[in-house]
Amino acid sequence: MSKKYAQLSWQAGDVQPFKPNWTLEQCEEWLEYNQRYIADRLCELGFEVIETLLPPEDEYKGASSCSW
Repeated sequence: MSKKYAQLSWQAGDVQPFKPNWTLEQCEEWLEYNQRYIADRLCELGFEVIETLLPPEDEYKGASSCSW
């Protein structure tokens, strides 16, 4: 199996700033209910980022040649 990169997860505390009147339990319930929608959208955006960051065809010379 291939190694996983750039994994992401959300916690109730990440939602609460947007809904300060909600309890952490309410935030967890919301995340539980919406996790598939969040994951689908994150996947879409992740592929956009990968496509944007990839160098033009045949220009990749290894990590040591990256500008970061």
